[in-house]
Amino acid sequence: MLTDHDNATPVILYFAPNGYRDQLTSLGSLLCANAMSLDLHKCCPFWFYLLGKMKCVKELDVSLLQRINLHFCFKLGWTHMQARAALEIIFPNQLLHPSRTRRWFQAFRNGCTTLVDLQRRHCQKSAHTPANVQTVRNLIDNDKSITFAAIMVQTGLKLTTVHRIVKKDLNLTLRCAHLLPNFLTPRHILDRFQHARKMLTIANWTPSMLKKIVTMDEAWCYQYNPETKRQASQWLAPGEDRPIHVRKLMSVKKVMLVAFFDYLGMVHFEFIRGGTVDTATFIQILGRYKESLRFRRPRKVWYLHLDNTPAHGSRNTRLHLLMTGQRVMDHPPLSPDLSPCDFWLFGHLKAPLRGRQFPSLDALQAAVVHQIGQIPAEQYRETMLIKWPKRWVRCVHANGNYFEGH
Repeated sequence: MLTDHDNATPVILYFAPNGYRDQLTSLGSLLCANAMSLDLHKCCPFWFYLLGKMKCVKELDVSLLQRINLHFCFKLGWTHMQARAALEIIFPNQLLHPSRTRRWFQAFRNGCTTLVDLQRRHCQKSAHTPANVQTVRNLIDNDKSITFAAIMVQTGLKLTTVHRIVKKDLNLTLRCAHLLPNFLTPRHILDRFQHARKMLTIANWTPSMLKKIVTMDEAWCYQYNPETKRQASQWLAPGEDRPIHVRKLMSVKKVMLVAFFDYLGMVHFEFIRGGTVDTATFIQILGRYKESLRFRRPRKVWYLHLDNTPAHGSRNTRLHLLMTGQRVMDHPPLSPDLSPCDFWLFGHLKAPLRGRQFPSLDALQAAVVHQIGQIPAEQYRETMLIKWPKRWVRCVHANGNYFEGH
């Protein structure tokens, strides 16, 4: 029961913001004047309800408002359970946890007069400050490859703080560098752009032109070629040890595969042992290729797509092609991403052979021949008629630069 009007009014006024004290004084006087005839447990929730309807209280944080009401109940001599029962009526969905209300009640008993959050013992202030965010930003701007460990050493921040600043505040992602096949000069870029645009024009005006192209290239096949890290990965159950593979180099023994194919399939292939392909060897290969072409693709005009290796572009090779009536399709320099042999065939053939130790070069050649026979005709057609023109389009969109990985 409230019996002391003079002592109750200051309790009501201690939390009133400026400009609202007159309203709260009148309300407090009216409440206290009738306190003798009202049940205190019914009176106080009614008081909280009126406060909740006022603009000044709506502007307060819900947690702060509950602390104000707890302090008000404490001044009235209520117990913690009585105050909490009153709060449940006013804040049914946002009521503080009992441990928090009990902790505040205990603080009021110990003489605490502030309503600011209590400072926990041994609780350090957060290092996530605008100044530290700017410091980390400056370090990353000066060195794009700086590590979390280096940032921790230079700033004295913890790993969790550095990670939060980099990922959430700065919204940065660490990405590996994109390795290019070669360094392109402005002249190379221009040649790639003009070649891709010219081939797109030909393909658009004469779609059947793509069906008259035979592409070729050479590639080394090793007696042992180690698996890649991704190929060596395995599915493991929880608790199982990860697989271990010894890092090995490619074997010295190898053969060179020379392959010619079009949209229908393989036209001619052979193996060269004992060294690279020079001009004289390549001219002999062209003679055997022409015989295979006459047998497999008779009565048709064909264009031979060659890259810019020395043996393919030498004067004697060009003279031989001219004298034998073979038409040649040019290829821009330093452009393996525009060659079907490089971006599809050789990788498709070598992937199943990685990690296998062949007893001899004959066994290696037999495995390569078997892999060639496993390639369906639909993949040749898709590569020559769909994937290849798409790469010309991407080269034009990249203004002649390398486009893979972007």
